Amino acid sequence: MSQPYYQNQPGYPPPSQGEGAGFYGASNYPPPQPPGQGIYPPPQAPPMNYNQGGQPGAGYPPPQPPPMNYNQGGQPGAGYPQPPPGYDYQNGQGPPPKPAVVDSEKYNRTPVFRDVWAAILFFITLGSFVVYSVLAIRSLPSGTFSNPGKYRASEHFFSLPTIVCFLIVALTGFVISVVYMFLIQAAPRAMIIVSYWASVAIGLATAGYYFYRHLWWAAALALVFAILSIVAWFYARHRIPLATILLTTVVRIMRRFPATVYTGVLFLILNVLFLMWWAITLTATFSYLKHYESCRRFTNSAGRPDETCTNGRLIGVIVYLCFVWYWVTQVLYNVLHTTICGLYATVYFFDNSPMGFPTANPTMAAFKRATTNSFGSVCFGSLLVALFQTVRAILQTLLNAGGDDGIGAFIACCVGCVLGLIQSMLEFFNKYAYVEIAMYGKPFVPAARDTWRLIKSRGIDTLINDDLIGNVIGLGGIVVGGVCAMVGYGYISVVKPVYNATGNFTPVIVLIGFFIGISLFYLAGKVIDSGNATTFVCLAEDPAAMQRSKPELFEKIREAYPQVVSGIHHG
Repeated sequence: MSQPYYQNQPGYPPPSQGEGAGFYGASNYPPPQPPGQGIYPPPQAPPMNYNQGGQPGAGYPPPQPPPMNYNQGGQPGAGYPQPPPGYDYQNGQGPPPKPAVVDSEKYNRTPVFRDVWAAILFFITLGSFVVYSVLAIRSLPSGTFSNPGKYRASEHFFSLPTIVCFLIVALTGFVISVVYMFLIQAAPRAMIIVSYWASVAIGLATAGYYFYRHLWWAAALALVFAILSIVAWFYARHRIPLATILLTTVVRIMRRFPATVYTGVLFLILNVLFLMWWAITLTATFSYLKHYESCRRFTNSAGRPDETCTNGRLIGVIVYLCFVWYWVTQVLYNVLHTTICGLYATVYFFDNSPMGFPTANPTMAAFKRATTNSFGSVCFGSLLVALFQTVRAILQTLLNAGGDDGIGAFIACCVGCVLGLIQSMLEFFNKYAYVEIAMYGKPFVPAARDTWRLIKSRGIDTLINDDLIGNVIGLGGIVVGGVCAMVGYGYISVVKPVYNATGNFTPVIVLIGFFIGISLFYLAGKVIDSGNATTFVCLAEDPAAMQRSKPELFEKIREAYPQVVSGIHHG
C-alpha cells in the first residue's frame, strides 16, 4: 500500500480528524491512513460501531464525535482516521480492519503534479514576455540610461525620469512595509482598534470628497458604509479579544519560525525586481512599436491643420503586458501564500505532538511543494484573478474615457463596484482553497469546492466574516500606498520633467505610486494573512487539535462560536 501524501512530502499535516462523514463524506475525499497509531494516540474508549457489524474502525465516524482525551493509550474511537492494514489494538499485529472505499480518481495518495497545463501555460507566457522584453529594450537609444543631459529634458512620460520615480516609490514602499509589520508584532491589540476606526475615517473622508465633487450617488453610498461601520463597532468590539489572540498566535509562530519573515522579504524583493523589469519593458514598448503608428492629417473645427495617430499593435501589447503583470504578481503572491499555509498547517497539527515535526525545516518543505507539485494549481487560481483584473482594467479605461458627466460617473461607479465585488469573491475563494492545496496537494477546483463545503459545515464562514485582522492588513495597504503616492508627487514636483510642464501627468504618477505601495505591502502582509486563513481551515478540519496545541485560543473561539467546536470535550 502506498504511503500517504504527507508522508512522502515532509511537512504535510494529517488530514481531517473527526470530519469523515461530514466533510470528506460529502466530497468523496476519505481521510488518509497514517502509519502506526496516527499523529495523535487514540483515546480511552471502546471500539465504536458505525453500522458495520461492530467491527472497529469500519466506515467513517459521524461529524460530532464523543468526548476525546488526548495523550492516552487505548482503542481507537470516534473522530480518528482508519488504522493501517495489519494493525492490532493490543500488540500492533493481527488482521486489518475492513478497508474503506476509496475513489482513486479523487484522492491520490502519491505526490503528483497538479494542474500541469496551467504551469505550462504560465511558463510559456513568461517566456514570451522575456523574449519580447529583450527585443523591446534593445530598441532603446544607446544613451537612454546613461546620458544625464537628457534626464530633465525628456518629452515622453515613459522615459528615464518616470522609471527612476517608480524605483524610488518601490523602495519607499518596501521600507514602510517592513516598519508596519514590526508595529503589528509589537502591539497587535492597538493595531486592531486603530485600523478599525481608521477605516471608518477613510470612509467618511471619501464621502466628503464625493460630496465636494457633487457625485451624490457615490457620496451617499460611501456615507452609508461609513455609518454602518460605526454601528457595527458595538458588535465588533466584543470580538477584539479573539482577534487579538488570533493575531498574537500568528505572530508568535512567525517569531518561532523566522523563515516565514525571510520568505516574505524574499518575495517582496522578487516583486520589486519584476516591477523594475516590467516598467523598463513598458517604457521600451513605445519606442519599439513606434514604426507601426498610423497617422492621419486633417483640418480641425477651428480651420487649423491637425493630426491624429493610432497604433493598434501598441494597444494590444500594452494589454498583454498588463496581463503578464497581473498573472506574475498573482503567482508570486500565491506561492508565498501556499508556502506559509503549509508551515502553519504543519505547526497546527504537529505542534506538541509526541511525534514532533515531520521535517527539520517545515518552511522549506512547504516552499518545495508550492513550487513543484502544487505549482500548477497556484498558476490556475492566479490565472482566473489575472484575467478578471485585466478585463476590469480595460473596462475602467473605456469608462473613464467616456467623459465626466454625471450619468457616466454613476455608471462607472456602479460597474466598478460590481467588478470589485466579483474580484473580491474570486480572491476570497482562492485564499482558502490554497490552504487545502498546501495541506493535501489537491487540484485547484476540488480544493476550492471542498474548502467551501468544510467552512460551511463547521460554521467558520461566520468566524471569517467577523474577522478583524483583515482591517489591519487593509489599513497597512492604504498607509503604504498613501506614503508612496506622496513620494511620487514630491519627486515629480522637484524634478519637473518636460512632459509634465502642464501638470497633466501628476495625478497619473500619484495613482501609480499608490497602487505600487499597496501591492508591495499586501505581499509582505501575506505572511500574517496566510497564517490567519490557515488557522480557520485547520480549525474546521480538526478543532480538537487546537484544543491540544492552543488551549487559550480554543477557549476564546468556543466562547464566541460554540457551533464551530461542537462535539469537542471541554474538560
